[in-house]
Amino acid sequence: MNTKKSLFLALLWSISNFSIACDLTIAKIQWHEKLFNNISVLRNGKTHFITEKDRELCRGDQLTVPQQAVPVTIWYYSESLNKEEIKEPTTNYQLQELKEPCGMWCKVEDKIVSLVSKLTGKKTISSEKMVNVATRGNDENKPVFMPLSAGKPKNTPFFLFTNEGKVNLFWHNGKPPFQIILQDNNGNELLKRKIEQRKWAFIPSTFEVGTIYHLIVKDQLNQIYSTKIEFTVPPLPIDSKADKFTLFATLLHDKRNWRLEIWRQLLALPDSPEKQNFINHLIADDF
Repeated sequence: MNTKKSLFLALLWSISNFSIACDLTIAKIQWHEKLFNNISVLRNGKTHFITEKDRELCRGDQLTVPQQAVPVTIWYYSESLNKEEIKEPTTNYQLQELKEPCGMWCKVEDKIVSLVSKLTGKKTISSEKMVNVATRGNDENKPVFMPLSAGKPKNTPFFLFTNEGKVNLFWHNGKPPFQIILQDNNGNELLKRKIEQRKWAFIPSTFEVGTIYHLIVKDQLNQIYSTKIEFTVPPLPIDSKADKFTLFATLLHDKRNWRLEIWRQLLALPDSPEKQNFINHLIADDF
């Protein structure tokens, strides 16, 4: 194999292994050796090639299938359409939309539906448990902590949508009064407050993507809690008409910590048993 051909194949390999964002996996190509670096996928304006390890297809993908690759079998993650075969060369073949998504996405979707059912109280929550949640975290000798941190490392930030409005914070334990310090990402002090209660709210000066605030809470025993709050884009398209509790449950599946944003939006919803149950579960972190 000459040097030019080796470099060309190496380039194709690097392109095919470049990860391109996918909003919803809907199908998978059945593998055979003739497919290697022959089928190209146009996704979000970028092209990559199918390999044995990277052959899942996403909503909106367009395929180009040359003569040497046919026939191609596509297995859809769907109840109503299991597979489709491409028997002729084609350019810009458009994947079908799924009306009844299944496969891996179905599993995630089922988990979200189940989580919504639990967090909104469709599954029974004992009154004793709710009382424990409401009275939790008043030990003045224990360090300050924020339940919405969900046990993550201290350097793990909270992520918020770039929506205007107050950021409502609360914490457990610690001996009042508490000193609150808010800094920008350069360490400049934006404000300092001394309060008696274990909750506080502030209105950010900007809500732009990439804005980071540093929060420090110090109690009378000099126990310190600190965290970062970062404004960024949601991990998925937001439908303003979609069910809020489904959105919250979906955000809980994301690798980033959106619990403060969920809390922020929960407080803005009208009072209801579903809202209160979701709040109780979020504070208790029992899911």
